[in-house]
Amino acid sequence: MSSTAQLIVDLMYRANTSGLNDAKKSLVELVKEQEEYAKKVEAAEKSVAESDKRLAEARKALGEAIKNASPDTQKFTQELDKAKQEADRASAALQNLKDNAVSVLSVMADKAGVAGKAMTTYLTGSLVDLGKQSVSAAVDFESAFTGVTKTVDGSAEQIEALKGRIVEMSSTMPFAATEIANVAQAAGQLGVGMEGIDAFTNTMLQLGTATDMGAEQAATEIARFANVTGMSLDQVDRFGSAIVALGNSFATSESEIMALASRLASAGSMVGFTDAEILGLSASLSSVGVEAEAGGTALSKFLLDIDIAADSGGEALDEYAKVAGMTAKEFQALWASDPAAGFTSIISGINGMQKAGANTAVTLAQLGVADVRTRDALMKTVNAVDSLGGAFNIANQAFKENTALSAINRNVVDSSPTWGAMVKMHGNVHLFISIPTNKSAFMIPFLFPQ
Repeated sequence: MSSTAQLIVDLMYRANTSGLNDAKKSLVELVKEQEEYAKKVEAAEKSVAESDKRLAEARKALGEAIKNASPDTQKFTQELDKAKQEADRASAALQNLKDNAVSVLSVMADKAGVAGKAMTTYLTGSLVDLGKQSVSAAVDFESAFTGVTKTVDGSAEQIEALKGRIVEMSSTMPFAATEIANVAQAAGQLGVGMEGIDAFTNTMLQLGTATDMGAEQAATEIARFANVTGMSLDQVDRFGSAIVALGNSFATSESEIMALASRLASAGSMVGFTDAEILGLSASLSSVGVEAEAGGTALSKFLLDIDIAADSGGEALDEYAKVAGMTAKEFQALWASDPAAGFTSIISGINGMQKAGANTAVTLAQLGVADVRTRDALMKTVNAVDSLGGAFNIANQAFKENTALSAINRNVVDSSPTWGAMVKMHGNVHLFISIPTNKSAFMIPFLFPQ
């Protein structure tokens, strides 16, 4: 038996152990009772046969005695009466056994009915449901996988192999194969090729398990982020680890971090922030209430303004350098080599001036910040200055180590899996029966009548 078939049998056994054990016990008892009564009936039949034989012999002797008018007639009559009495007793015993046998057989029939009902309830129904769910899952998966074939380029052999890997993946993660196929389809639409589809899809599923983002949502937003910043898709697992590490370290959610990062992606990458640093900045800002739509646009403009000043020089550069506590050349050099550190130095400078009594709104106005949204977002950023440097460090370290995402998924799937996740993963084994062989297709008209 294959490991898949064994797993299905095991699942059915565990689900129906009580009922099946009762049925098995009843059947064993019935067999024993039947054997015992069969032995008693056989012994009684032998006794009756012997009595009948003796009765026949007595009748023959009586006939001969009457015929010869022998004085032994009385003796033979007595022998005949004795034989008849023995035969009557044997016949009565046999009849009693037969009556008891009928009663026992009636009870056996009732018990067999109960056992049969239990078998039907606990086993047959499960098998029917299993077959029906298997076919239904196969139909749904084939429909979903059609979308994958439209967005992912590959040979017929590559596509077929991808199908098998998606089904296999559904047995190790709490996602149906249809959900995994939908993630793979989204990845293909966003430019992920055959060579990277497995790793990308697996990472998105892990994010769907470990974060508040759905797998398809994560696939869409991260692929778009990668397209904007130029991040290689073989780095998505590191990117996912950075998101998880930041979500665990700050008072914000992974979806909020990703939403703000998507807004900051263009400007952040343009001025020289790494992908991890864009995530770190997003985590720090979203933790103090900077919203993605308004805050992302405002801060993007501020970053681009600093970059233009650092590149062009002049009074604007002098103002930024002054706030950062540096000369224009020092700030220019810092911005060129480490823009994240340059941004932090400006925010730290504004925070220091604020603590010294300066009006933050006036300071921002001197830096050319006139827009209300930009000013509000930067004020919140100033208040988060203590976490800003830490956010960059956490993001860079998690990106480098690439362990946060895999570690949390091991905890979720292996160490303390939820009952719902276990049921879903075990339920996905239906696909192993129906999808690889397609032998269940003939059952569809019977299981799903029009």
